[in-house]
Amino acid sequence: MAFVKLCHRKNSKKQSIYFVRYYLPGQRETHRQFTIGNVSPRRAKEITERVRAMVIQGVDPNEFSKEDAEKNHSPSRLRLSELEDLYLQYSAISNRPKTIKGKQDAFKRFREFTGDVYADSIKPETVESWMASMKMTKTSVNIYLRSIRSMFNWGFKRELIKSNPFTNAGIKLYKVPESDPEDYFTLEEVELILKMLKEKSEDMWRLVVLALETGGRLSELMALTGKDIDLQNAQVLFRGPTTKSGQRRYVPLRHEAVEKIKQWRLKQRQRVFKWKHPTNASKNFRRLLKELNLWKTSNGTRSFHTLRHTYVSYLLMAGVNIFTVSRWLGHSSVNVTEKHYGHLIPNSVEVKLPWR
Repeated sequence: MAFVKLCHRKNSKKQSIYFVRYYLPGQRETHRQFTIGNVSPRRAKEITERVRAMVIQGVDPNEFSKEDAEKNHSPSRLRLSELEDLYLQYSAISNRPKTIKGKQDAFKRFREFTGDVYADSIKPETVESWMASMKMTKTSVNIYLRSIRSMFNWGFKRELIKSNPFTNAGIKLYKVPESDPEDYFTLEEVELILKMLKEKSEDMWRLVVLALETGGRLSELMALTGKDIDLQNAQVLFRGPTTKSGQRRYVPLRHEAVEKIKQWRLKQRQRVFKWKHPTNASKNFRRLLKELNLWKTSNGTRSFHTLRHTYVSYLLMAGVNIFTVSRWLGHSSVNVTEKHYGHLIPNSVEVKLPWR
């Protein structure tokens, strides 16, 4: 009889870290652990069910890729592509398709630089040369490097490769200074944007209106259907599969927004926006900003995401509780909201106490 139990603990940041305790059939004396990480409770349960299915079949989720590799390869002779396949197979247990796709892109770019060489032949200086050759922001390189590092650490820990370029090699992520959020739009700029869009593109105008009213990310807005916009209860539902955190959230709508959206005559089962990919809408909006000379600021450039910053900025400056704002944004923790937007919270407010 197999045993599988979902557990969690709090880390130093008071976040819930989920893990699965289990033992395989006939091995009750050997308890093992599969770490899930900081995810939503719903996501943790989904992953636990995948682990349960493997354990019931007598497959150890921490070891199955190692077993497959040892059947077909000498551990010291795995090529990069082979190590990638095994690691991605393992990652599919707990990672979302979007995360897997990001890892695949990182591995592809790294392999294009090195060639499909034996994984244990990669040296620290090879990794550093690859980092220097990447024509992208330091933040993007860091994201790719984390995926590559995780793959090598995973393979080395399971003895699939005999050497790991990241072991005591001192390969460090690029230092990226913390930056303030993109400059938000002033009220005058918002009026100018909406006026221009009303004349040029009804769909784009609606998209920007909803972004300003809900603070939704572009991908979340693009996934909305008519039934997600509840005008009777004045709220918008961003569903779990479409959100960054994987959790559903409700965002209230102002009365003025409800009256405006009523005129759109949305159909319950149809998507609100018809673009095939968010990138198309993003490019259209950037083109508009350039046309209005609103694209560049002293802090950098603006994008569609600046509408989200605008939404947050005016809420906080109006005195809305940061915990409420964090919930509406779908942040994993109020610390995330405070880190990026805390400087916008008023230093003082007028408080009337009952005994004064």
